[in-house]
Amino acid sequence: MNYMKHIGVLVLALMSTALYAQTVSGTVTDENNQPLPGATVVVQGANTGTTTDFDGNYQIRATQGQTLVFSYVGYTTQNVVVSSATHSVSLQTDNALDEVVVLGYSTQNRSEMTGSAVQVGADQINNFPVTSADQVLQGKVAGLSLSTTSGVPGSVQNIRIRGRSSVTASNEPLFVIDGVPVNNSGL
Repeated sequence: MNYMKHIGVLVLALMSTALYAQTVSGTVTDENNQPLPGATVVVQGANTGTTTDFDGNYQIRATQGQTLVFSYVGYTTQNVVVSSATHSVSLQTDNALDEVVVLGYSTQNRSEMTGSAVQVGADQINNFPVTSADQVLQGKVAGLSLSTTSGVPGSVQNIRIRGRSSVTASNEPLFVIDGVPVNNSGL
């Protein structure tokens, strides 16, 4: 008898949850009112999420008062509290600076770069027992060649990346440490 009572309470609880949850739908667009296909819509604090279709439309189950989080790469994330069955949002372009690569003679966006650049961060070199910064790079940069012309401890190493000859320029790489360009003589 108690078994049936517990099942009845469980069914009633599930039905009341289903009654409060509703399907929320809408469209996600950019500031020019163009649809954003593949934008992410997530119910904050829940394991519920979806993405927009080709026309920027979405449908998701949420209850009144829950927060929907709308996000898309390159756009500012927007939070909306569910108050009706329809919520359409317009995401604004995120004006954060793109990755910029500083070259010896110019700067350019990383996406426009045709060459190669490597960044070795502090998390990759912590607790690494070395006597100079050039030793830290060994094994972490593709195409890097380290050699020494002397057996004297602490002597400067010759550092070459992807090749050993240049017709008119130096063969030395450009090192930028904490935003400051340095040469290899005192590295």
